[in-house]
Amino acid sequence: MQTIELNDFQQRLLSIPEEFDIFCGGGRGGGKSYGLAYLILRHVEQYGEKARVLYLRKTYKGLADFELVTREIFGNIYGTAARYNAAEHVWRMPNGAYIELGQLESHADYTKYQGRSFTLLIVDEAGQYAEPDLLDMMRSNLRGSKSIPVRMVIAANPGGVGHHWIAKRYVFTGSNPWEMFYEPRSKRRWV
Repeated sequence: MQTIELNDFQQRLLSIPEEFDIFCGGGRGGGKSYGLAYLILRHVEQYGEKARVLYLRKTYKGLADFELVTREIFGNIYGTAARYNAAEHVWRMPNGAYIELGQLESHADYTKYQGRSFTLLIVDEAGQYAEPDLLDMMRSNLRGSKSIPVRMVIAANPGGVGHHWIAKRYVFTGSNPWEMFYEPRSKRRWV
């Protein structure tokens, strides 16, 4: 059995109850990418064939590093039982779970997700989006059976063209880091 060593940030991230959406902000090197992969791993282990995960970046080129992270983690855990189709950017896990590493740059890109359902939506490097509109549209794809809590996770480094809307929506909320707050646009509770 593979042992996973979590840093303090990752332990705290994984301790957030699933009914809360998550904003992961902070500089590089804190363990966000691995933390996101561990959130995915836990989700697919908990919900098996009902788990449908979509991890998004603005460009396919931006997926490269996270693809390597998933290859390392899922390879260590599942060996060859987890299959990755690099052309489709899709993981098929031994328990039937589905993980897609996708790209969303423009409204035209949204059409490939329209009408599809996901139980966990992760948007990485959200600061690359000047406005949150596309990401808000993607929230409509979060749906599943009542037995699975749906969740959105947004990660971003400081700076970038989206810094202002991210700070306003997720940082300057009146609550402290790691505390729950209500986000009016999504009508959801976030940490």
